Amino acid sequence: MEKRDHMQLSRTAYNEFKLKLEHLKNVRRLEVAQHIKEARAFGDISENAEYDAAMDEQSALEAEIVQLEDLLANAELLDESAIDLSSVSVGTRITVLLVEHDFEATYDIVSTTESEPFGRSFTIKCDGSERNRALGYEEGQVLNDFNFPPKLSNDSPVGHELLGHKVGQTIDVVAPSGFLHYKILSIERTPDSPSGSYSNEQLID
Repeated sequence: MEKRDHMQLSRTAYNEFKLKLEHLKNVRRLEVAQHIKEARAFGDISENAEYDAAMDEQSALEAEIVQLEDLLANAELLDESAIDLSSVSVGTRITVLLVEHDFEATYDIVSTTESEPFGRSFTIKCDGSERNRALGYEEGQVLNDFNFPPKLSNDSPVGHELLGHKVGQTIDVVAPSGFLHYKILSIERTPDSPSGSYSNEQLID
């Protein structure tokens, strides 16, 4: 059997993918099955566009489920307590100065699977997990406008160049318009996010 490469994931990302998989299996499968049932009611499935669309939807769903199952089965959880904060690495949150534009930006450095180019804001209703209690959140507590910065992949041009560099250092990144210069202002451990139900997602520019 072919040996699979392990994908490094933060505990937060692992939990997010696990919740998504459970949603696909327990909610979306039932929804798609209902779509197929309704499409069958239109009659002859050999010339039934609604049925074809529902079956395509089911095929895409099952492919996504298999992909997530494979990801979780081969995931390597990041040991966040062992992260070296003296330099940029996966699991760190960094603030940089984009020198050409005199603009500061904050990013979480993550693996390719977790990459997210935009910051996001959520309303979170906390559950009663031990993790939340450790973070100081109570069950049922509602957190409005809980923000996450963009997640920068360690394989991206900027993320790759930042790896291993320290606070105060400036790196050069090749861009279509020439070189861009990023000065590292701070490095910290990516904080744990609370678990619970997430809603009202908004992108942050």
